[in-house]
Amino acid sequence: MSDTRDLLQRGIRDYEPTPGGYERVVRRWDRKRRNRRIGALVVATAIIVIGAATFWSAFRSGTVPAAPPVAPSAWIVLSAGYVEPGRHGVELRSSDRDLYVVREGLEPRLIAGSNGDRTDQFCPAVSPDGTKLGFIEQGGGTATLLVAPLDGNGHLGDVEIRVDLHPASLNPCPRWTTDGRRLVVLDGSHVVIVGIDGSLTPLSDVIDVEEVVWSPNGDRIAIRQRSTVSVVDLATGRQEVVADGLEGGDVGQLAWSNFGLAIGASDRQRGVDPGHAPAFIRIVDTESGDSHDVSIGHHGWVGVLSWLPDGRIVFKAGTYTVSVVDPQSDAPPTNLVDQASAPVLSPDGQWIAYRTYDGGTAGYALFKVPVDGGPPVQVTPWSWGTEYVDFDW
Repeated sequence: MSDTRDLLQRGIRDYEPTPGGYERVVRRWDRKRRNRRIGALVVATAIIVIGAATFWSAFRSGTVPAAPPVAPSAWIVLSAGYVEPGRHGVELRSSDRDLYVVREGLEPRLIAGSNGDRTDQFCPAVSPDGTKLGFIEQGGGTATLLVAPLDGNGHLGDVEIRVDLHPASLNPCPRWTTDGRRLVVLDGSHVVIVGIDGSLTPLSDVIDVEEVVWSPNGDRIAIRQRSTVSVVDLATGRQEVVADGLEGGDVGQLAWSNFGLAIGASDRQRGVDPGHAPAFIRIVDTESGDSHDVSIGHHGWVGVLSWLPDGRIVFKAGTYTVSVVDPQSDAPPTNLVDQASAPVLSPDGQWIAYRTYDGGTAGYALFKVPVDGGPPVQVTPWSWGTEYVDFDW
């Protein structure tokens, strides 16, 4: 800096550099650059050491984050068993039903039961967040509701809840509340509510029930007793009939959302072929008691109902077609796929999985189709000799 001041004071012509001045400036710059490099190296080394120590500590404690698992909603839990041809082309189940997880492009993988254990595992019910699985185990004259954790990779953990049930010829699958805190299941023809803490609340005054479904917020249940549908207030125990004199299929006739309680039914008139009777869905406003019917067509019956997020309803008709209808529109139902059974809505409400059967060529397979229409996508390979019974997503 002294050389610079001299230059400004005396002018360029009078300037005489101080002996060795330039060399001193260069040496100072070299020292600064060297110091900066050493400082940067020290900081980088410290960061590496601290990071390594942190990783090693986390590794030893088992808290290192793993790779993101497959989303729970990607897995479908399937109940299946082997069948053999019987007389007149009727197939007979030749093995117990076991539970599998399946996903598009992968072979079904066994998660509960084993061939030859003389026990059926069926009626899978995946919790809304995909982390728990409820299912029925039946064999030797006994039945049990089991609940176990289901991880994002489709692995089933140890059973956390066991509830003994009375076997029935018709056992609708257990149903979860929307918050995943409770299950409702039928014990014979009686209703039992099961908490995820293992608590049991039997509804002893509610009997002869063939189907049950939760209200959207879990404060009530709707039950079907033959052709009568009632709503039960869980706080007061009050039971109120909301529809009577209805005919139709067996299970999957009820679906309840904020859009109303939907009931699948048919008008089986005398002298009319039951297989071609007019089918309809009754929509009940459980607050006001008002209702209206949505005509489906001459399909004999309608069931396996599911509300879509936009207020439309997915259903299966007696003619083995899966369709969508808008209860607020006069438009006829939109047929999505033929030769389909047991439609199940995906957790995001964008897809419908269904079971199909081709006895002449390959057997059973699961497919899925977009709720707004489009080509079906095959989820599982065709599996000759294995019957796909029921499943959940």
